[in-house]
Amino acid sequence: MTEREFMQQVWRPYDTAVIENGIRGRVVNVCFHTRSVRIMMPQGSPEWFKCDMIREHKSATGAPEDLAIIESLTARLDEANRRVEKLEAENARMEGKLKSRNIEAIGKNLNEIAAMLSIKKKRIEKLEGCMAEIQAIIGNINEE
Repeated sequence: MTEREFMQQVWRPYDTAVIENGIRGRVVNVCFHTRSVRIMMPQGSPEWFKCDMIREHKSATGAPEDLAIIESLTARLDEANRRVEKLEAENARMEGKLKSRNIEAIGKNLNEIAAMLSIKKKRIEKLEGCMAEIQAIIGNINEE
């Protein structure tokens, strides 16, 4: 692996690396300054290997390249945008529904108020009629 390839890789703990003799090990640490990787050997202790001794690198997620990470993040962002659009549409639908419910409630309340006012008006007219009759009766009693 060249220094440029080494720097383009995304190194994480638990990644696997194959060194030049075909031994596969787990990445323990990375030093970008010296361009070397500390690899835990299958049998033994971890050792440092320069980038030119590394033949293959495989990420624990399966995609060691920056482009794969960018594609993954782009996919997640697109999915989040779709959810936001869906929620905005649902919000607009619910607001429209709420407005129509409010209009219906206002209309219903206006009808009830109009009905009660007409009942009150009839009662007042009846009371005024009764008061007029009482005044007439009192007037007749006073004349006699």
